[in-house]
Amino acid sequence: MAPEYDTADAGDELPADWADAAAAVACGRASRILVLGPADVGKTSFCRAMVRAVAPLRTIAVLDADVGQKMIGPPACVTLGRGEPDGRLTLTALAFVGTIDPVRGWTCVVAALPVLAEEADVGVTLVNTGGLLSGPGRRLKEAKIERLQPDLLIMLGDHPVLEALAGAYSSLPCLRLSVSPQARRKSDAERRRARGDAFRRYFDGAMTWTAEANELLKQDASARIPLRLLVGLRDERARDIGVGIVADIDASSERLRLLTPVLQHRVHSTCPGELVLDSKFREARICPDSIRISKN
Repeated sequence: MAPEYDTADAGDELPADWADAAAAVACGRASRILVLGPADVGKTSFCRAMVRAVAPLRTIAVLDADVGQKMIGPPACVTLGRGEPDGRLTLTALAFVGTIDPVRGWTCVVAALPVLAEEADVGVTLVNTGGLLSGPGRRLKEAKIERLQPDLLIMLGDHPVLEALAGAYSSLPCLRLSVSPQARRKSDAERRRARGDAFRRYFDGAMTWTAEANELLKQDASARIPLRLLVGLRDERARDIGVGIVADIDASSERLRLLTPVLQHRVHSTCPGELVLDSKFREARICPDSIRISKN
């Protein structure tokens, strides 16, 4: 699992406070940095700029906790990318969440953060987050802070919840930064297209292979698994190692065919998600609650 993601679109000219923050991180001691802000203020652009600025001086990874709008890896996952000296990101690990709704995936998202942060094993782990702040968004951000235990908060833009979080965690160093000058509000259609592009990139070069359905599903529910369902793939130690799409289920032979970039010998079980993707990796529909998100 090593697709690469370019950070060049972050631009060469950074806002002055962004450049100052990058310089401080590059020369400082902060090791876990949580980036917060409302939607469409430039959090992803900031993370890309940080990778380009910091990677030549300190080892850096990006832990992408936004399950919908990804800067690295497939949606419906928390993903980890290693920063290369030239600023590129290489996908190195993921945790399958199964949904693009951060509230429905709350438990999986929060549980994945310390695990992947520990796996990063670099000088700086930069954690990108989604833009949900109001309502359950504040509680989700608090849960992320509690589980991740960052040593620096970076907040972009203005929002009442950011003020509340800064006050609630006043013992944590916090940098308040400006919104990206290129930031603009994205439509729902643009967000859906971006998710489709992220899935397409992940599945580029994927293969199709067949295995015993009951062996992979670890349950007698193959008839309830719809075609083109997104599933998480796990190894023999029940660790998430990738995602796949159910290409076919042959009920008569009890065989399951999966489309995935993960080699067959590495996969020992699957975890069903909530998304059904069409042949162009667009969200065809959301599965009902009978397809249960579970980490067990």
